[in-house]
Amino acid sequence: MTDDETRGLAASGAVAGLAPTTEADLGDGTFAARAYLDAGGAFGVGSDSNTIIDPFAELRQLEWSQRLARAVAQRARDRRTRRSGTRSMRAAARGGAQRDGRRAGAIAPGCRADLVVLDTDGSGAR
Repeated sequence: MTDDETRGLAASGAVAGLAPTTEADLGDGTFAARAYLDAGGAFGVGSDSNTIIDPFAELRQLEWSQRLARAVAQRARDRRTRRSGTRSMRAAARGGAQRDGRRAGAIAPGCRADLVVLDTDGSGAR
């Protein structure tokens, strides 16, 4: 995408559906996440190649692609908390909720509480 296309997509109110691990597998290039987020863009993540179905892997790959493209650490980090994971997880949750047309994407009054427990340590413990 050109810089103008990136700003235009952000301004349109559309939600960019990103599958960073698939884009890395296919060599399709890097999404301009920093510019898109700075322009107020919304995004969600998903997997479409079925080689990896893991939202954490998608967000990790998104961050890594930004670092490689710009040769700078933590490209998508939240300027207030200085954490890339926090900003990415919150942005993906909000974007997914927007895409679904639901008041969700956060644990907050008035938001749907469709909760899922993710195995964050790989132990498979329940």
